[in-house]
Amino acid sequence: MISDKSSLASRLGWIIGELEPAIEQARELFAQYTQPNDGGELSSCREACRQIWGVLDVLGADGANMLAKELVALLDALIQHKVSNVNAAQEAAAEGLLQLSEYLKHLQDGYADLPVVVLPTLNNLRAARDAALLSEHLVFLPEAGHATDAQIGTDEFISLTADRLQQVTTKLRFYFQKALLGWFKGEHALRMLQATGKVSNNLLVLSQAQRLRALWWITGALSESLEQGRLEHSVAIKMLMGRIEREIRRFGEVGEASFDRSLPDELLKNLLYYIGLAESGSEQTDKVKAAYHLDLYLPQGETLEQLRQHYATPGRDLWHAVAHSVIEELKGLQTTLEGMQDEARQPELLRKLADKTSHLAGTLGMIGLGQAAELTRLLGDALMGKKERQEEQTLDDLLHISSHYVRLEKVLEEYARTGFDTTETVFSSGHEGQDPGSARSLMRTAQTELNKAQTRIIEFSLRSTH
Repeated sequence: MISDKSSLASRLGWIIGELEPAIEQARELFAQYTQPNDGGELSSCREACRQIWGVLDVLGADGANMLAKELVALLDALIQHKVSNVNAAQEAAAEGLLQLSEYLKHLQDGYADLPVVVLPTLNNLRAARDAALLSEHLVFLPEAGHATDAQIGTDEFISLTADRLQQVTTKLRFYFQKALLGWFKGEHALRMLQATGKVSNNLLVLSQAQRLRALWWITGALSESLEQGRLEHSVAIKMLMGRIEREIRRFGEVGEASFDRSLPDELLKNLLYYIGLAESGSEQTDKVKAAYHLDLYLPQGETLEQLRQHYATPGRDLWHAVAHSVIEELKGLQTTLEGMQDEARQPELLRKLADKTSHLAGTLGMIGLGQAAELTRLLGDALMGKKERQEEQTLDDLLHISSHYVRLEKVLEEYARTGFDTTETVFSSGHEGQDPGSARSLMRTAQTELNKAQTRIIEFSLRSTH
């Protein structure tokens, strides 16, 4: 994607001569690290990465900065013996060092700084130390709900008593555990992945809630993609499958209703991200992609080159789909904000608003809108602080928040159309005074403005497909 960050390549040119040897030294130090109990070379590698991180932070290269930050965090975890799988962590760190060098070359070639193109590597680095994945920021669940039985292909449901459900899920979890262990060890991997798929299909018919049926259906599709070699068997995916094993236990212990209420969207989004990256051609995987419209905004492939090809050009359908999805998120935030005019509902809605605003900041950062992401993160932090202090929100407070969302919509629309980040202009104090209408009209006009933007994006996408 071509953007107004072209000066980054020239700034990088001044220091690349120092960065490349530093990264090479870090890679050599890491290669010398062989024994987990001998942390000398590893500590030196960690310090080299920390210095690289400091340089990249000053440079303002968000994607490279995130890679270096995650490398330092993983090396810290290795030194402190806080990783559960040392071999997997070593592989993830080696991959991260290589990707850091490749990503800097990507920037030097004049490509925009888009953390999303190194998201698979970031996820692997985080998964190796059991940290939350970042891919949830790139998946947007449909407002209409999850996949229907018609899309899943079956409406079969077997009702069991609570005791019987726990017995059956205990047995299914044992089979899933055994299959995962075999897969992790590389013993009959394809057969083991087939087994995880079968367990997922059995869990589907034991669930009545549509969200849970979707969970097991998506898990089965992921097993299918892995079995057929349409997706890399990465550290992050193995972590997700291990998470599913723990969720099976929880399903049996607490029952369907409680499990459905407590199941986080984050897990579903991370599973869907990897379904989106999988190569098409697997029956169940393709059905999941279609049900959640993943091909509209998630590219296939996991390498820097593959992801760069998908995200390289402004104005293409992919960017309009991403903008449309984020604008949908903004519409939801505006609806929540309008509900806060009822003072009795403020405490309940303020936490929801703070969480969703912080999540939105992560999304903006991933797609290369670093300044907008930081401004939105600060807003999310401020909202959470107000929630903790139990502060009442005045109309002026609500108008300020609404103004932020309206400005984000303008930034996104321009970014999708041209690739230029207009955050500084749109959020400047001078621009604020030029906004049409008075401040008190923002709450009334926000929804209308978002609807207009969404309509324009859809119309553009329709024209570009004919």
